[in-house]
Amino acid sequence: MTNILLEDLGDLVSQGWGIEATGVRRRTGGLDPNASTYELTAGDGGRYFVKLRSVPTSVAVPQYLHRNGIAAVVAPIGAPFTTDGGTQVLLYPFVDGTDCWATGFSDEQYEAYGRILAAVHAAGAPPDVPAETFDPPSIGLLRSLDERVAADDELSELWRAHDRLIRSLLERAEELRAAAGGTERVLCHADIHTGNVLAGADGSLSIVDWDAPVLAPRERDLMFLLAGPWGEQPVTEHRKALFHKGYGRYEVHRPTLDYYHVERIVDDLGQFALSVLDPATDEETRRTALYWLRRNLGETVAHPA
Repeated sequence: MTNILLEDLGDLVSQGWGIEATGVRRRTGGLDPNASTYELTAGDGGRYFVKLRSVPTSVAVPQYLHRNGIAAVVAPIGAPFTTDGGTQVLLYPFVDGTDCWATGFSDEQYEAYGRILAAVHAAGAPPDVPAETFDPPSIGLLRSLDERVAADDELSELWRAHDRLIRSLLERAEELRAAAGGTERVLCHADIHTGNVLAGADGSLSIVDWDAPVLAPRERDLMFLLAGPWGEQPVTEHRKALFHKGYGRYEVHRPTLDYYHVERIVDDLGQFALSVLDPATDEETRRTALYWLRRNLGETVAHPA
């Protein structure tokens, strides 16, 4: 979490981009503990989206994709600005849209989502994009939490109740990791669930949060649709067919798809548990993290990965 005061944010944007702010509003709803987001209104009436990151990210990928004609990619304006305290400030054009986590996609949007993802996967990549190693820190992190969860009564009780499931997920992730990776590497968003897709009033889609792109098998991105859903809308065979109409036919490498599915569950459990255990976490964020832990564990019991 960043520690920039709201009243100072306008000055930072003025310093970094020469834009004078007349209003700044904090936005809520994101789950990234390393970021906070804001809507900024400029003196000329323009609106911008501002992201503060305590862990810096590269802007090369979204800017590369946007320059290469993929208009749905929301790219930062210019270079990020870094404060003396190390907080990274990123400025974006404001996209007047609603994320699709709760609503899901219309039939037309499933096809459009497929076309966008196909264009990203075919676009090549700028230099220095990290490559998939199939050695994620998530597995080690989740294993390390066995003793640490005792520091929080609610978390400890949740861990004990799901101990067998957590151990099973770790074993499954290790098994699948050995069989994964049998396809070509392409540029992947790596977190392209419906919460990172904004729908405009006209139905057009915009893809945000390009904070961790990776050169990986395309199953890294396809997992969110084909092994999901990551969102509230069920993914039916009809909706998968609409997606493939836009994306094109592709023979999924099942061990790789399943690996990414299980590894994402493992990663989410570890990250939400860390948030609960962090003494700097406020009570609202702590309750949100516990909610998602309970939900993820419950959904995994109901629909084993």
